[in-house]
Order: sequence, then C-alpha cells, then structure tokens
Amino acid sequence: MMKKNVMKKSVILSVVTLIILTMVLQNVFAIALPGGKALSEKGLFEAEKYRGKVVYLDFWASWCKPCKQSFPWMQAMHKKYEKMGLTVIAVNVDKKKSHADGFLKKHPADFPVLFDPSGVLADKYQLAGMPMSYIIDRDGVIRHRHIGYVPAMQANYEQELQNLLKK
Repeated sequence: MMKKNVMKKSVILSVVTLIILTMVLQNVFAIALPGGKALSEKGLFEAEKYRGKVVYLDFWASWCKPCKQSFPWMQAMHKKYEKMGLTVIAVNVDKKKSHADGFLKKHPADFPVLFDPSGVLADKYQLAGMPMSYIIDRDGVIRHRHIGYVPAMQANYEQELQNLLKK
C-alpha cells in the first residue's frame, strides 16, 4: 500500500512538472520574440518570420553614445554572417522618428530597423540600459543579454554569435 502511494505521488509530481515545463517552454519564444507593434519601414514587426534564424536584437536611441559605436559593428556582423542565418534587428526607442532618422543618416544600416516610440517591445524586454542587446537562438530562446556596448568585448559577442550559428 505504501509503495502504491509513493508511486502515485511520483507520477503526479512528474505530470505537474511536465505541465509546468511545457508552459515555460511555450513562453520562452514569446519572451524571446514578442510580436509587438513595432514599425519598420516595411510595416509591422512579425516575430514568426525569424524562427530558424539566430537573431541579434538591439535596442537603441539616437542620444545613446555607445549606440553610435555599436552600429558599425552590427553592420559588419550582418554582412559577415547573414548567409549563415544571422538576422540583426535594431529597435529604436526614440519618441520621435525624426531623431532616429537623423542617427541613421550618420550610421546607416542594411539590416532591419524597427521603430518603437510607444515602448511596446522595450517594455516586453524590460530594458536595463542603452543599448541593450539580446542574442536569440534558432529556437527563439534568449541565450545572451548585454547591457551597454563595450568595443573591447566585440570578439566575445562575435564568438557567441558563431557558436549559435554552428548549431
């Protein structure tokens, strides 16, 4: 009788754990690539189209000095790894698009640039600084998070990308 109770509790615990794990894993992609209402030049941001790609997601603002340093690096990574499955996405959080446009004239980008003046995506990612970047794997899981941009860390950032692109 005692063995039956232990077995029953064990099965129940396993089922509950499996249910919780399933719920968490379903929400991982929602956290990683929320389909908020950020605008790009081509329309609304569609998170689903990035499944199967490694995504370097960067939140930036026109007033951010480190952002000025990160844009040439992101451009280089985009050109170097796009054919291997990397997508660089820059999300501007300025209230006025004209500020972002001025920044982009000085720091052009060949990768998608989204505009999030209402902060929908920024809120979902709970930004802790500027710039703030996330490296997201092909399954939509955030693997790395960086607050700020440190040029001396470029090799580390690139290595993180390379490791995920090999998978």
